[in-house]
Amino acid sequence: MGVRMKDTRVIELLAQIFAKTQSGKLAWEPTAQEGIFVVPLKGKYTLKAFPSTDYLSTPEGSGPPSFTLYEGNEMLLDATYKIEGVPEQGLRELYEMVRRRALRVDKKLDDILSDLKNL
Repeated sequence: MGVRMKDTRVIELLAQIFAKTQSGKLAWEPTAQEGIFVVPLKGKYTLKAFPSTDYLSTPEGSGPPSFTLYEGNEMLLDATYKIEGVPEQGLRELYEMVRRRALRVDKKLDDILSDLKNL
C-alpha cells in the first residue's frame, strides 16, 4: 500500500466544493458517461466527479468516489481517499449530493409528489 500524504489544499478544495454544491452555487451537469458529473470552474478548469476511485481503469471501478481537476485535457489533481485527511464517507456524501444536483433529483421528486397529492 502506498504512502498517504496530507494535502491541506486538496482538503480545503473539497470542503469548498461541498459547501458550494450544498448551497447550489455550482452547476453540476451529467456527462455522456453514466455516473460521471462535471462542473466548470473559473472558465478554464473542470472538476469531474467519478463514482469510484478507479472508475476509468476498471469497468466496475473500486473504492469510494473521487474528484479530478482538469485544465483542458490535462489532469491537475486527483482527490481520492488516498490523501490523508480526505475521509471516504465525506467523498461518498459529496458524490451523492453532486449526483442529485446534476440529475435534478429533488425537482423531479417534487414534481412526482405534487402529482400524487393531486390524485
